[in-house]
Amino acid sequence: MNMTDPNLHIVVAGSTVHIVRRPGQTFRDFQNEFPDFKTSLGPFDNDGLIDMLELEWSDTLLINRFRVMEFLEGTGAAITLE
Repeated sequence: MNMTDPNLHIVVAGSTVHIVRRPGQTFRDFQNEFPDFKTSLGPFDNDGLIDMLELEWSDTLLINRFRVMEFLEGTGAAITLE
């Protein structure tokens, strides 16, 4: 796991939570990408992202923990949490 990756964002669009890995992104970039954009948080490193998910979306993290950890260990650009 790359603990120093500071390019992780949480994007809330509608009732869906997305984790996005992109350098230099702002909330305006996410507004353009997600039509039902509500808010974004970040950037985070891996630990900060997990901390925020545990604090604000603990049930979602519990259900998706394996997927989140796999995403953090990989190089994918985004995942959607169910």
